[in-house]
Amino acid sequence: MALNRYLLHVSYIGTNFHGAQRQVVGTFPRKDDPSTVQGQLEIALKQLNSCNEPIIALSSRTDSGVHALNTTCHVDLFRANGLHYEPRTITLCLNKYFKKHEVPIRILKTFIVPNDFHCQHKAVSRTYLYRLGVINANALNLAPHLHLLPIEELQRCHFLCTDTFDGEKFKLNAKLFEGLHDFRTFMGRGSHELHKMTRRLVHRAEVLDGKSLLYGPYSWPSVMPGTCQDYKFYDVYVQATGFLYRQVSNRNFDFDKLGAYLCGENPLSPLLAFLNGAPRATQSGNLTR
Repeated sequence: MALNRYLLHVSYIGTNFHGAQRQVVGTFPRKDDPSTVQGQLEIALKQLNSCNEPIIALSSRTDSGVHALNTTCHVDLFRANGLHYEPRTITLCLNKYFKKHEVPIRILKTFIVPNDFHCQHKAVSRTYLYRLGVINANALNLAPHLHLLPIEELQRCHFLCTDTFDGEKFKLNAKLFEGLHDFRTFMGRGSHELHKMTRRLVHRAEVLDGKSLLYGPYSWPSVMPGTCQDYKFYDVYVQATGFLYRQVSNRNFDFDKLGAYLCGENPLSPLLAFLNGAPRATQSGNLTR
């Protein structure tokens, strides 16, 4: 038998997954876990009929509802005839399975890598993209919950409704996250473990003008008040070598309040304190839910 390690580039829509990492644990043979990205990948890899049970190693984890444009994982596969699987065959086989079973995962490309390669340890950097849509409250003159949220943007964008948002200050103040900071306050699990190293170097924290995902003129019904010009979109990029557990998850802080800090509506001193690892209790939970 021949053992080969394969690196898979993967994209997925995370809306209906319970996160990327496998949730069902236990001894061999392991039970299938169709509720996670890792579980679905392992189920699909069984279509190759390798001599071993395929076990995926993820380069990074995402929470429930988070999408991935291009992430990686690796897997070891034994083949009885001593030959390796052609990478293209793996890509086609898995994508055929996902399409047939309506699983929102796609394999972008597959590579053969050395057997000591580890996708998590060899990762050069990781980049998160947040999409923020700001609705002009004055232009629409409606209660916030009555504003039209385009169906194309469902689960793809976080919306704010305000007439005081300053996009230029938002872009400028986002740079505060760049550099070496203590992100203990932004963590989820383990934030109270004082021995845990919680300082991380953020290489890039940048806000760029974005655009909507509207398909065309029919995406904006004429019966709705206002126009698409009343919606301003921003793309927020955060890049680092590694992140803490839920360090950049919008579940762990209130995006509305964070936006208010970054666009200058509130004093920045609490945010600066958070970036220096100030406990949540001393800051009255200003950025946390």
